Amino acid sequence: MRYTENQEEFEQPNHYKGFVIEPIEFIMSNGMGFCEGNVVKYISRYKKKGDVTDLEKARDYIERLIKHHDGQV
Repeated sequence: MRYTENQEEFEQPNHYKGFVIEPIEFIMSNGMGFCEGNVVKYISRYKKKGDVTDLEKARDYIERLIKHHDGQV
């Protein structure tokens, strides 16, 4: 989200336009943590913004979640 000059309205970035539910709304509504939220963010926008780079970022957060789950972090 980018805020306009009056800080009350925001401009939705192009890579999130067209979603029925914006990723931030999905993340917050489901009480997701930082890593989980970033996975949703990067997966949802990769076709419009970051291509393989966003998929790699999502993979990094998934790997962090796995390590945390396994007690490695």
